[in-house]
Amino acid sequence: MPARRHAEQLDRMRPRAGKVVQDGTAAISTDGTFAANSDAKVPTEKAVKTYVDTAGGAWTVTSPTVTASSGTFTTVSCSLRYKLIGKTAIFTATVTITNAGTASGNIL
Repeated sequence: MPARRHAEQLDRMRPRAGKVVQDGTAAISTDGTFAANSDAKVPTEKAVKTYVDTAGGAWTVTSPTVTASSGTFTTVSCSLRYKLIGKTAIFTATVTITNAGTASGNIL
């Protein structure tokens, strides 16, 4: 295959970050409640964040115990928060290992 044709095929396969929405006919929605329930509107990042932050009530925060499959951590902490929106669970977790001690293998 000639190099030019190969380059053209690669260019067609390359993602078009935002161009489809930007140059297309899709309507942009800034409604953070998703009240329109539309298949024709695309929500902005801020609208999605507003929806996730407010839908389903408050975030539930917990500090689970972190262990290793072998040995023990000298200093470790974990912060986890989650919320349920319908049948979807959204969560974030931060595990901080200050001193691994004799811990090895998987984090449980």
